[in-house]
Amino acid sequence: MAGIGAAFRAAGHEPPSFPHTTAHGALGRHVSSSDPLHYEPRNIAFGVLPDLETSIRDKRLKREALSRRALEALDAARGAFELPPDATVEEGRM
Repeated sequence: MAGIGAAFRAAGHEPPSFPHTTAHGALGRHVSSSDPLHYEPRNIAFGVLPDLETSIRDKRLKREALSRRALEALDAARGAFELPPDATVEEGRM
């Protein structure tokens, strides 16, 4: 995530965000929306991810559905993580 952000910023672009339905996106949302006075670090767990649209009671099936949704979101967002072909690093930005 840091490398992607650094590359985008060095080229003068705003870095993309990971979808909230992924592990990186869910943790990013937790960090950015937590109360700074009462912040508590978190490790990734399935409970950090947003709920599914339909309830699944079986834990294994639910985790599979959450994982499948995360992979689909990453696949859909793949293009956002590529710098435009004409992007260049600005002088003095690295």
